[in-house]
Amino acid sequence: MSLIYIRQAAKNDLEQIMPIIDEAKKFLKEEGNPQWQSDYPNVETITADIEEGVAWVLIVDQKIADYTAITDGPDPNYKKVDGKWNNDLDPYVAIHRVAISDEYRGMHIYDDSVNVLTNFSVFPAQIEKLADFAAVSPAQPKNTIVPNVDLNMYSRGLGTRHLLGGMDSSSRFVKVAFTLAHAPKSDDETESVTNFFNILHSSRTSKEIGRNRTW
Repeated sequence: MSLIYIRQAAKNDLEQIMPIIDEAKKFLKEEGNPQWQSDYPNVETITADIEEGVAWVLIVDQKIADYTAITDGPDPNYKKVDGKWNNDLDPYVAIHRVAISDEYRGMHIYDDSVNVLTNFSVFPAQIEKLADFAAVSPAQPKNTIVPNVDLNMYSRGLGTRHLLGGMDSSSRFVKVAFTLAHAPKSDDETESVTNFFNILHSSRTSKEIGRNRTW
């Protein structure tokens, strides 16, 4: 899994930042956008951002993927505007000079909080689907539908009764996320590897089912 985080930029980052700025300028030009088609922003602009403590970089696997200047207002760029702000009293943060490396543009980098990868539906869609099963628990279910009736709860534990069982991407994502979250944790290497493959097994599909279908 990729190591992704944000930190303040330093002057020794300029060697990686400036090519990203140049890539962004080229991309804007190709899109017919007149912004950034002069000398701005240049190395002096970014250096000033760094010296003022407003320069931030997105790090993906120890490489700079994005540059952004974040100013904790009041921002001098917005002191004079054509018109009037609806609210000029509350504190705000201004974001300037956003540039994403060509290597990462369009990849939609997310913080994978559930530690489950997906290769089909975009990550936010998978998380949205996961929310439908927020009440699923590995605990024995409690009778809330007819509390006055003594229902037989045999073979209704482990919470998996209400989990999806399909082999589509969303179903497998939900099932693996549940299994991973509730699987036993161990410091023993053999047990950890065994648990890992058991988690993978929860999303296993049959080759025969996948034959002769149209993708």
